Amino acid sequence: NDHAGEETNGGIVVTSRKEGRNMSDEKQSNSGPGTAVDAKPSTWGSFESVESLLRKMAPEFSRILPKHLPVDRLLRMALTAVRETPELLKCTQASFASALMEAARLGLEPDGVLGHAYLIPYKTEATFLIGYRGLMVLADRSGKISALYASVVHENDEFRVIQGTDERIEHVPCIKDD
Repeated sequence: NDHAGEETNGGIVVTSRKEGRNMSDEKQSNSGPGTAVDAKPSTWGSFESVESLLRKMAPEFSRILPKHLPVDRLLRMALTAVRETPELLKCTQASFASALMEAARLGLEPDGVLGHAYLIPYKTEATFLIGYRGLMVLADRSGKISALYASVVHENDEFRVIQGTDERIEHVPCIKDD
C-alpha cells in the first residue's frame, strides 16, 4: 500500500514508498522530520526500548498489515522474538524495524513457531528470513498454485522431473541401511 508522508519514530523515519526512500538510505541525523538513523546506528539497550519503539510504530504497521494479521499480534511476536533471541537487542533499531516491516508487508508471522518467518540477528543487523512454510503460505495466497507439498530430502534420494502433458516431479527416497 502506497501512502504519502513520513513519520519519525524513536530516531527512525518511516517513509512512504512513493517517496522512494528507505530507512537505511539516510546517512545523517538531524532533529525533526526527515531524520533517519544517527550517523552511529542506534541499538536498543533494553527490552523496554524495543517495546516503546514498537508502540510508536504500531500505526505504520497497521497501515500495511493484511486483515488476517492484527497489529497487536505482530507486535507480541516481535517482543517474543526479542525475549527468545536477546542478540536482537544488539541489532540496530533501523534494521529491526525494517525486518519487522517486511514481515508485516508480506503478512507473515515472525514467530518461529509456525515457521513462516524469522527475525535473525547478524552482528548488528536484524534480518528478515522467510521459512519454507512462509513460502508455501505466500504461494497459496497467490491463488495460482493447485497443489504444494513439502517433504524431507535426504542424501542419495532420487528425483525425476517428468515434462509434457502430465508434468510432475517424482521423489524416490533412498532406503539403504548404512
